[in-house]
Amino acid sequence: CCTVPATPLRAQTHRQAAFNQLIHRLTVNEQKTIRTLRNRLKRALTQAQKQTNSTAPKTSFFAAPRQTVFLLQDAGSSHRTPFFASGFLIREVFKGKNYVWGVTAKHITDLFDASFEAVFYVNGQAVRCPVQAVFAGAQHGIDLTLLKVDTPAHAPLEPLALGQNPQEGEFLQSYGYTRGLFYYSGQREVLAVSPQQIITPYAFAAHHPAAGYCGSPLLNAKGEVAGIHNGSPKNKTQSVAVPVAQLRPLLAASRGLPQ
Repeated sequence: CCTVPATPLRAQTHRQAAFNQLIHRLTVNEQKTIRTLRNRLKRALTQAQKQTNSTAPKTSFFAAPRQTVFLLQDAGSSHRTPFFASGFLIREVFKGKNYVWGVTAKHITDLFDASFEAVFYVNGQAVRCPVQAVFAGAQHGIDLTLLKVDTPAHAPLEPLALGQNPQEGEFLQSYGYTRGLFYYSGQREVLAVSPQQIITPYAFAAHHPAAGYCGSPLLNAKGEVAGIHNGSPKNKTQSVAVPVAQLRPLLAASRGLPQ
């Protein structure tokens, strides 16, 4: 959980007094110039905000996102591993057939020392599905794990389609669990992107720790997977994700195919 250092009230009062004294020393024309510049700045900020609001997603793509994104935890009631994480379902088309996989971060599955399960929520009811790690990206330097999720036929779960790596300036949506509680962020602007990483702003408030969010999906405007969240630096100013293109070599490798 990150914290923002408080500014001493005395320092704030001193700066405000100094600013007021400076304004009183200005001539009428100088004050007029400052007011003009201030008004222009306000208009520019308002216009920038309107443009941002027109390009950024405003609402979630899903009516029920927790039927796609799951809470990853110990199987059973013992919870020998006191840890919660995130994952999600994807749909892959291979040789004309649909296959459903679970996806999470590899460092997540490394932390579990017992069998684990995916927990979906359908109409407010928990649906628990056994999970098995099928293929991890360790040998490829990729922080991803493919999961076999035994989903029940009666549960209306909704796997995601894979999209393309995002572009810088694009807005993404993200969904996941922090400390076991579901969290949604609708304006994850892509600050930088490379074949290995997507960088977005840190989407969590100081009072809302991000532990457990790793392994959750970032979606593009089409509702397709664009990246997989896998951490944040210690200063908690940015978040890091794996681009979706890194999933495809794992899907191929899991079948022993050329990548």
